[in-house]
Amino acid sequence: MPPLTRTLGPAFKINEADKTRAMLDRISITEELIGQIPDVHSFYQIFDPRVEDALAFGLNGFTVSTRYTLQFSADRSIEELWKGLHYKTRNMIRTGQKFVTVKPLEPAQFNRFYESNLEARSRSNVYGSSVMQRLVDAFVERGAGYLLGAFDATGALVAAIGVTFDNHAAYYMLSSRTRDAHGGAISVLVWQAIEDAMKRQLTFDFDGIPNASTFRFLSGFKPVLKPRIVIERHSPVWSMAKAGRRLIRPRKSDWFVSTV
Repeated sequence: MPPLTRTLGPAFKINEADKTRAMLDRISITEELIGQIPDVHSFYQIFDPRVEDALAFGLNGFTVSTRYTLQFSADRSIEELWKGLHYKTRNMIRTGQKFVTVKPLEPAQFNRFYESNLEARSRSNVYGSSVMQRLVDAFVERGAGYLLGAFDATGALVAAIGVTFDNHAAYYMLSSRTRDAHGGAISVLVWQAIEDAMKRQLTFDFDGIPNASTFRFLSGFKPVLKPRIVIERHSPVWSMAKAGRRLIRPRKSDWFVSTV
């Protein structure tokens, strides 16, 4: 999938009157789409949680598996969500709110902050700096998302998040913090984003579970676990090359990895 592309289709409008006919139509249309996929060594795609089957792909040589995301539905009030948080998460947010002030950020400010934190950790931008900058510029300019920053008592920016949204959900897309940021800085920003989603009557989607430590952090908000279908197809050459890399550079299980 392209960098920073979280989920893709196809998605179909279901014919409730005749579900069997609808399924056959979906398979037929999807098979036509599959026939248009270029001949590549590796194909990998994650579906939106609202896509509930990948039967046509399974019938056409793709491996179908499941990854997960975490969500809050829009039918819950902010008060209900607050009471439902783990007490440690509530305390972290309350404490963090005493040490940081939340303000909107401009794209250039967010991108500089994100890159500086990567540099401080001797890491590079896995998405590609120019790609991420163009994306952030675009969703803010088009009113399809926003950036929030947490500032400490000295006025220094110590944490930031990027949130995008459509007509259905708001997505927790990007985040960054300084090494010395208050432990609750990101939690404060995430909670404000959740409140904003509820006010817009949107589902709040944490947009995947990149690793076990992130899952432990996000579970404190007590969201609902939602499956996301994954399809993939790899050539023998690609599979052999990947197996060779794993032998040379063993890595931890990527069972939790969902989008990047």
